[in-house]
Amino acid sequence: MNTNGNDKLRHALSQRGEVMSGSQLDFDAMQREARGIRRRRRIGTGVAAAAVLAIVAVPTTLVLNDTRHDGSPDPAGRTTQGPDRTKAPDTQLADDKAAATQALENLPTGDSLAVEYLVGDTIHLREGDEVPAPATTADVTSLAGYHGGWMVAESDPTDEHVDSTIRQYDGSGAEVSAVPGNSEFAISNDGTQLAWWTWNVEKQVGELHSAGAAGMGEGDGAVQETGEATWVVPIGYVGSGELVYQASVEGDGATVKATDLNGSVRDIDSLMSVVSTDQINDRIAGQAPGDGTTARVVDARSGDEIWHKDGWMLGAFSPDGQYVVGFSGRADPLKISILDASDGSVVSTVDLHGDHGLGYTEVLWNDDSSLAIEAHVFAGTGKEDHPGAVLLFDTAGDLTRATDVDPGTESWVFLPRP
Repeated sequence: MNTNGNDKLRHALSQRGEVMSGSQLDFDAMQREARGIRRRRRIGTGVAAAAVLAIVAVPTTLVLNDTRHDGSPDPAGRTTQGPDRTKAPDTQLADDKAAATQALENLPTGDSLAVEYLVGDTIHLREGDEVPAPATTADVTSLAGYHGGWMVAESDPTDEHVDSTIRQYDGSGAEVSAVPGNSEFAISNDGTQLAWWTWNVEKQVGELHSAGAAGMGEGDGAVQETGEATWVVPIGYVGSGELVYQASVEGDGATVKATDLNGSVRDIDSLMSVVSTDQINDRIAGQAPGDGTTARVVDARSGDEIWHKDGWMLGAFSPDGQYVVGFSGRADPLKISILDASDGSVVSTVDLHGDHGLGYTEVLWNDDSSLAIEAHVFAGTGKEDHPGAVLLFDTAGDLTRATDVDPGTESWVFLPRP
């Protein structure tokens, strides 16, 4: 897990003020910076990752290095250790690579991953099955099952408006289509609908797509043009079936919108940026207008605030909608919390940096009550590999290791989930 590019993003953020300070953030500049970081496929941690998450809705995948490998880390070997509930260690693990690596090795092992993911050339499915990934022409930044094959975002953008090429592969691995697009996919709560955004080079306009992931003969589904927006991120569906997305116009900042994909689009003015939706309970999470330092959850139909939390940023809702991820603190990386989605109260918190000497790249839900965290040893230079593993953190406050520690050479790409 190489951290080149991390310093550049942190520097860009620091020039605009601390994320949790009160100063206004330059969203356009941060969006451009985030796109550059994604192209370089480097680790973004803490403040940087949370800021990017809030601005361009990237709670998802940053591929960790430039080379894909055939080997896949094995699930962590079982131990009899109890859950890690220790306070901050005496040594400063964030500054000691060897000690932090050993501490990562010493974390108790827990359950295997329930989320689906790509490592090397193998896709690991939820039921434990393994299937070969398509033979791509560039590094994969995200992928999703589609019509018996795969929809894949690859890091070889062919247009300045996008960060990827979206390629569709059929069940045999043959390429069906290739268009420039955004590397983020959104999926409905029941897994039946998939959304993505592409750039129509001929028309010079963006297009949102929403289609049945399984296929069933209905073609590629609805397509809706996104007007003047030059950068669009599909976020997720809400109870009405509308697709929530974030649209940016060069020089004008971002807006949060919802569309029925049949020509009707409405603004959600109560949010300045959006990161996730809860289709079951009809809620949307993001940041309130202003300086970007207030997390807010709103009603998907009216846009009215349900609750807010000053000095926080939000991540994804749990699949059942009971919890939502929260990020807090002034240190880089930020603390990770599981919040009660109904009122924002803290259920459990982990300080990976302060207590374990770790940074993290991605935080997503492993199941209804535990997070999967792609973590890496924080200490070391940006030119060296950083050992890492996927950790599980749950509502009881237990932190365990779901995979063996790899030396920093593996790239994990998690498939989208609600």
